[in-house]
Amino acid sequence: MRWYEAERDNLVAAVRAAASGGLDRIAWQLAVVLRAVYMTNNPFRDWLTTSLTGLEAARRDGDRGAQAELHESLGMAYAQSQDLTAAAEHYESALALRRELRDTFGEALTLNGLGLLELRRRNLDRARAALEGGRALFAALDDRFWEPRVAVNLAEVELELGHPRNTAGPLRRGIEAFRARGDRRAEGNALRLLAAAELDSGHADAALAHAEEAVAIATEIRSAATEAYWLLTLGDAQRATGQPARAQDSYRRAAALQEDLGDRARQAAAWDGCGQACLQLGRAAEAADCHRRAAETFRDLRLPWETARTLAHLGLALDRLPAPREAADARARALRLLTEFADPRALRLRDSLVGHSPPGHTPP
Repeated sequence: MRWYEAERDNLVAAVRAAASGGLDRIAWQLAVVLRAVYMTNNPFRDWLTTSLTGLEAARRDGDRGAQAELHESLGMAYAQSQDLTAAAEHYESALALRRELRDTFGEALTLNGLGLLELRRRNLDRARAALEGGRALFAALDDRFWEPRVAVNLAEVELELGHPRNTAGPLRRGIEAFRARGDRRAEGNALRLLAAAELDSGHADAALAHAEEAVAIATEIRSAATEAYWLLTLGDAQRATGQPARAQDSYRRAAALQEDLGDRARQAAAWDGCGQACLQLGRAAEAADCHRRAAETFRDLRLPWETARTLAHLGLALDRLPAPREAADARARALRLLTEFADPRALRLRDSLVGHSPPGHTPP
């Protein structure tokens, strides 16, 4: 990672130089290899530039397998930068090429990526179907590296569906497998999800321990993107254990890191968390400002689920001011956005809004 950080600009220039100099095979090979670094640190401009350049080079080179690799890379880059429509187009192109080439391993990889995209879009049934398809292919290949990863991703879908009890077993098995292989990033991600599952189950102290371990791993592997994301779960656990000031510090660091990375959606999630910590500290006006800022960003990014949740939190902050008319408006806007979601977690949030949740209650 230190080498990459020193050579970052030169690597982008090398891909461009190879493509412009007629060295198409080298251009797309460099772009494919760089994805492993980009997916860890999310430098979206570099990632998109090299992958698009590499895709054109692969087309000129006539290599269909390379094209599939780069469509998948672009699917991941667009998904993580919240251009979900473009992400879907590239994942579908990659899947079609994988199947045309009868590349079972590649098809399983693409199904895993497509499942994670559908999870981001909160199409939870589609996410589960894609991930189950990928896991079945990896199992048929007896791939013990990828199968536990897809199992962990399926556990995240179950968690979003509001079934935390279904997640502990797959997550703990994943952690064991990742530790045995020394895969710290995968271990940290599974710990983050286990922390979230423990929070949903009411085990705040266990959640805090898992979240702290995950963030420590992110720092160890020098991954700003994972640290920024996993700090959100740490902040949630700190709030749940009665440490709102520490939670606010976690959310603020997450927001600063995400600003550097350019991930506006996760930066908005950090602002939303910061608002909840402020409310717990008795600073309702500051909380409302954080939630308004987050809701505006989520709305601009066309993320209705995230917008609705943030508006629900805004309503609670406005109850404390008090600003009853604005609170009612925030809840009404959240309810309109929730009409397109029918999963258990969304239904619980809708019920809390319809019932005009009392101050101090945090929606799921």
